Amino acid sequence: MSATSLAKRRAAGEAITPKVIAQEAEQGDEVARRVIMETARWLAIGIVTFIHTIDPDAVVLGGAMTFGGYDTEIGRAFLQRIRDEVRPRLLEPLRDAVRIEFASLGGDAGYIGAAGLARLEHEKGRRTSV
Repeated sequence: MSATSLAKRRAAGEAITPKVIAQEAEQGDEVARRVIMETARWLAIGIVTFIHTIDPDAVVLGGAMTFGGYDTEIGRAFLQRIRDEVRPRLLEPLRDAVRIEFASLGGDAGYIGAAGLARLEHEKGRRTSV
């Protein structure tokens, strides 16, 4: 059995990141694809718990773990797998009520959110010191 392309990249000293896994899955590496689909399954289980606890209107996924998001086949397959795993686990009234989507800011969502929070804290500090 030949080594997966992920193993070859790791043996070459390369870090195995979500981006690398997505690239290899897009190029047909079945192990990389299974890693992504298994990640989707476990994420879906966590999302179900979140939905049952918080009762949101939507769950928005962002960051590197979107595996390319809507722009790639593997990203779209990842999101569909999450939806497919979440739906049967949800309580009946929630099955059609909650949307699961990718964040429109993609991998930059965390940075933009952190910058926004820092700005709010800075403004709050200026108001209280006057």
